[in-house]
Amino acid sequence: MLRLLRVGVLILLFLAFMDPRWPMPARVVYLLDFSPSARESVFALADRLPRDGIYVAFAERAVRIPSPTARRLDLGEGTDLKAAFQEAEALKPTRVVLVSDGLFEPIPAPFPLDAVYVPPKPHVAVELVPPPYPLYGETVGVGVVLEAPLPTEARLR
Repeated sequence: MLRLLRVGVLILLFLAFMDPRWPMPARVVYLLDFSPSARESVFALADRLPRDGIYVAFAERAVRIPSPTARRLDLGEGTDLKAAFQEAEALKPTRVVLVSDGLFEPIPAPFPLDAVYVPPKPHVAVELVPPPYPLYGETVGVGVVLEAPLPTEARLR
């Protein structure tokens, strides 16, 4: 009996020395950039993302979505990374992965952040800039603003 007790104590000491631990389930939050410049590339990548993550779609605002293949086109036209960070922080993640084209104002993340780059959609935005108060019949100069993520040639007609 005493020998059995000694063997039991030795086994418990050995187990304590080995420091066995059960792995904790990870809470991985994926921030998916649904802004117009990144939307198509994120949609193309969505099938390859793991299904067991927590997904937050963001553009001008951020919302939680049930899966990476869910589509939300009502989140606005800009990119508010701060709203996405706040939504992710509320979920208490162990890891955060940002899936984006990187076309936004950089702000520091309040947590360690992994990033997956997706290429931006090549788009061109053209804006006419008229003078503030033209008079009727007056000849005025009109400015043109051309925005593109890549070097682009344009012709004004």
